Amino acid sequence: MKLPLWHVLLLVLFLTQGCGFHLRGGAPQAPEPRAYRVYISAGQVTELGAMLGGRLLEAGNRVQTSAAAADFILALSEPQFETRALSVSPETGKAEEYQVVFSARVGIARAGAEAESMTIRITSDYIFDEQAMLGNLAEEEALKAALLRQAVTRILRRLNTLAAD
Repeated sequence: MKLPLWHVLLLVLFLTQGCGFHLRGGAPQAPEPRAYRVYISAGQVTELGAMLGGRLLEAGNRVQTSAAAADFILALSEPQFETRALSVSPETGKAEEYQVVFSARVGIARAGAEAESMTIRITSDYIFDEQAMLGNLAEEEALKAALLRQAVTRILRRLNTLAAD
């Protein structure tokens, strides 16, 4: 008994849909809430604040220059990257793998209400190759940019959840 190819493909499709599998970046998202106005405290000073402001504008929201005119106030503090060795070569005693950690404190408040505070901490790692120093520096910078994008996405998700309420 030989099954036609389209039966097999259909079976695979049903199985992957049923288990909740989604391609990276294709996870179902909550519907976008209405546009809102946001004031970012210490926003344009940090790379996190600048990236967050850009993403808010792309989504059709407005970034305000004063807290009085805003629906939400975002307070960003203590954004920092930390790099530490994860593994060391037993032969040379030099680091072979590094971990990069991004952390920041974020306060989100509706205008006139108490702020909800959270700490964002995102980690990633990369393998250090002594023979490719320039490549390692570029890889670390790309990793830091990816960590910032993840942090911005987390903040926006929380902000969208609050705006939908």
